[in-house]
Amino acid sequence: PVASITDAALDGTYDILDPVRKFLVHSVSLDGNGQPVLVWKTVPGKSYTVWRRSNLAEAGWTQLHQATAGGTQWEMTFTDTTSPSARSFYKVTTPQP
Repeated sequence: PVASITDAALDGTYDILDPVRKFLVHSVSLDGNGQPVLVWKTVPGKSYTVWRRSNLAEAGWTQLHQATAGGTQWEMTFTDTTSPSARSFYKVTTPQP
């Protein structure tokens, strides 16, 4: 089974598209320049937006990147080349139906 298309709640909605469950970035690392690299599972043809904020006290999130997974693309990667600090919070979202 592919993790991104499981239906743990058995309600007919893939976990990755379920607004109640959300989905997780499954890998975060630093590249050779010390910039964060995020990797997450995708559903082909769906759009994803990467957001960041420096601390949880901020009022909102800053949109960094938006892309659509290709027809056979089961994973996406994003490198944050604009990270203002060594510590940031990230989330990846899909448009809600």
